[in-house]
Amino acid sequence: MKVNLGFVALFAALLTWGEPSEARVFNFQSETFSAYFGGTFGSSLAGASAFRSSSGIDTQFDKTVQTAASGEAGLAIALSNVSLRLGVEYLMPRSLEGVIGTDLSGTKLFDLNSDLSAWIPTVSLEIQAYKTSSSRVLFGAGYGIAFVGMDNDYKFTPSGQSALGVGDYKESSKTQANMGQIYVGYEFHFADAVTAVLHAGARTLKASDFRSLKETNAISGQQTENGQIRDMNGDLRSVDLSGAFVGLNFRFYL
Repeated sequence: MKVNLGFVALFAALLTWGEPSEARVFNFQSETFSAYFGGTFGSSLAGASAFRSSSGIDTQFDKTVQTAASGEAGLAIALSNVSLRLGVEYLMPRSLEGVIGTDLSGTKLFDLNSDLSAWIPTVSLEIQAYKTSSSRVLFGAGYGIAFVGMDNDYKFTPSGQSALGVGDYKESSKTQANMGQIYVGYEFHFADAVTAVLHAGARTLKASDFRSLKETNAISGQQTENGQIRDMNGDLRSVDLSGAFVGLNFRFYL
């Protein structure tokens, strides 16, 4: 009787497919290092601060920034009752497209696209206020240096060109600012060596001293490359990217 060796090998593989292997039992007491990624969504105080003070006297706008989202990735080290997180966050206040600028009588002056963003290397310290083998409550505080970018792209109507004295242009600028945040979170076992962290908090981030990335003839005056950009009163431009947030992170323990 001939034996089909291929059939025997397949049959043996099927028999052993369901044999249990020793699974990793998750316990916070034995976990130290993790990589994480996640994001947040919340409110933003940016409003019209990216363009309100530099788009003419008494100019009115039909849109403002009210929300912001972010994405973050990094590494975490958990000790007995505290954790240290090192990461990079990308903060994205809502981009505005087709903002209409009008004068007090309602005459349309321009269409505007406005965009704010920030790369923020961060360090955070978390206190484990309560924990079990598979869940814990966290109180955290973080600090970062934000590299903030601001772009405003203007398309003028004939009335706008006449009233404001400039043609279509795009201004681009950048600055650095300090970011601080506090939050409370709940971390729980999700699957295998992965946990999920639900958290809520608030960040403070006020940026000023923006520097132009190029020569630009703007409504508020001539901008030179690497020069400070100013508003209609000659003051330094500033934006407030602060706000409250809720978020979700996943941590992969190594």
